[in-house]
Amino acid sequence: RGVKVVLKDHRVSRPLENKITFTGTLREYQEESVTEVMANDFGVVEAGTGAGKTVIACAAIARKSVYTVICVPSKELMYQWVERLCSFTDLDKNDIGLLGDGIYQVKPITVAIINTLAKHADELKDYFEYIVVDEAHRVAAEMYAGGPLTSLATKTMTGLSATLMRGDGLIDLLYWYIGRVLHKVDAANLRDIEAIMEPFVWQKETNFFSKKAEKNYSSM
Repeated sequence: RGVKVVLKDHRVSRPLENKITFTGTLREYQEESVTEVMANDFGVVEAGTGAGKTVIACAAIARKSVYTVICVPSKELMYQWVERLCSFTDLDKNDIGLLGDGIYQVKPITVAIINTLAKHADELKDYFEYIVVDEAHRVAAEMYAGGPLTSLATKTMTGLSATLMRGDGLIDLLYWYIGRVLHKVDAANLRDIEAIMEPFVWQKETNFFSKKAEKNYSSM
C-alpha cells in the first residue's frame, strides 16, 4: 500500500573479550537443544527434571560468549546456577556477578533474582546481550513482563522450563515474550537411555484419613 517500513534494531551486541569454554559433555538430546538455541534468537527449551536444562544453558552461554544474565526466581537457584557454571565451564565464582540476596555485583556473566533484576532493569538496559530465563513458565507474572523481559535490550533470549503449564491459562504470554518451543525433551526417551531413573511407586496402606485433603492439602 505504499507504506515504507523502517526497522531500527536497538538490541545490544556485547561479545566477551575471552571466550568461555564448556567443560562438560552433552548427551545427544542436549546437543539438539543447544543447536536449536544457537540457531534462534528467541525460544524455549522444555525438558523435565533431570534432563539437564542448566547444562544445556551452560553450553549455550559458552558458545555465545557474550554478556549474559541468567534470571532466576529464588536465591537458592541463584547460588545453584553459580555452582553449575563453575562445574560445566571454565568460569570460577569470581567471574560471576550476583544480583539478589542483598548483593549487587554486576559482571559480564551475572546470575540475578527476578525481583532485583526488575528493580535495576533500566540502569542495566544496554549491558547484556543474552538473557536466560529459568523457570520460564513464570513469565506471566508482572515482575517479568513489566521488568527485564521488556526493559533489557538483549539481542537473544532463551527460556527454560520443566513443564509449560499454568492453571490460569496465561501460558501464551511465555510464547509472546520469549518465543516458541525450540526443543522438547521427551521424558520417555530420558528413561529409555537411562538419563533418569524410572520411579517405582509402592503404595503403603495406613488407617489415616483426612476429609480436608481436597480443600487444604497442607493441613492434611
